[in-house]
Amino acid sequence: MKLRHLPWLFVVGLAIATGLLYNSNQQQAAELEKLRSASQELEQLRASQADTKQSQAQAASEELTRLREENKDVLRLRNEIRQMRDQNQQLSRQAQTAQAQVQSVQAARFNNGRRKTTSRRDREWVRVIFCVTWGVLCRLVQQAAFTL
Repeated sequence: MKLRHLPWLFVVGLAIATGLLYNSNQQQAAELEKLRSASQELEQLRASQADTKQSQAQAASEELTRLREENKDVLRLRNEIRQMRDQNQQLSRQAQTAQAQVQSVQAARFNNGRRKTTSRRDREWVRVIFCVTWGVLCRLVQQAAFTL
């Protein structure tokens, strides 16, 4: 009797083995599909990363160019400021010299006892010094207004 059941046992064992193989195959197919979708997603991420890197590099290059231009402007403006300060100092020295000359003329007149009577030449000379000083001051004001 045992031999009579043996073919059925083989059939049942074969059915179980077939079921297990089918189940294992389905799991592998599902896992393969997951891996394929993950692989596609990874490729998309790599492509977007490359695009992002390229756009970041371009933005960095543009920023560097902009900063270099701003640096040139800063250097140019510093040079202009230095030149204006030098010119301002020179004009201030000229104004001080003219003022000292006027004071020395006035002191000389006072010392000579000619305080009330001044010669026409002395008055003209004082007027010239005053005009030069006034011109220097006007020029400083114009330059300051022009730079603003």
